[in-house]
Formats: sequence, structure tokens, C-alpha cells
Amino acid sequence: MVEARDGAWYALRELPVGVRSLLVEITEIAVAPADTGPGDVKFAAAHAVWQALGHLPSRPPFTGEDGNPVFPAEGDP
Repeated sequence: MVEARDGAWYALRELPVGVRSLLVEITEIAVAPADTGPGDVKFAAAHAVWQALGHLPSRPPFTGEDGNPVFPAEGDP
């Protein structure tokens, strides 16, 4: 899935420079009956990578008031 790959890449880009040389392999995408939208799998994948590595960036993505994921660091200088 494209969003899972994008989420893993996003998570790795948000790691401190000294730990960016990691390889992440997505082994499973769990399917469950839920109401999801664009960006939800990317959001979940990013958080899964950070949880596995024991790192959470200073500005992690969050769920906005409209229920959609917000990626605050994306596109920041």
C-alpha cells in the first residue's frame, strides 16, 4: 500500500539525523471494519515506526478537528 510506505518514509525523515540510516520493512497491514479516509494509513504507519523505534518526534502528526490526520512537519523548512 502506498500510504503505508509513505508513512514509513515520513517517520524515518522525522528521526534525528544520526539515526536515519535504518531500514523499515512493512510486514503486515491489518484490515478492520472502520471508517477511514485519505492519510489514515500513512498516519498509522508513521506512528507504528516510531513506536517500534522508541522515538516520537517533537511535532508528530495528530488528528485535526475534522477527524483527518495533520502532518505538521511536512514541508517545513
